[in-house]
Amino acid sequence: MTIPNLFGRIGRWADVKARMTEAQANGATVTRDKDAATVIAEWNGETLFRALGKGDGVWLVLYNPNFYPKNA
Repeated sequence: MTIPNLFGRIGRWADVKARMTEAQANGATVTRDKDAATVIAEWNGETLFRALGKGDGVWLVLYNPNFYPKNA
């Protein structure tokens, strides 16, 4: 697994769920650990994004800029 220079954004569960659905629809592997409140999406050995639940529906999402431009 390659971990690039990720950038972070604060989001809600709906944001994470939308990214999960999008990643899976495009053939990515999405691993969700409900107990740890984490989500990791990978495709072809690269991390697409990682998400960490911070509580109250708030998530820290770390995006790979190769797949999610910072300006988007």
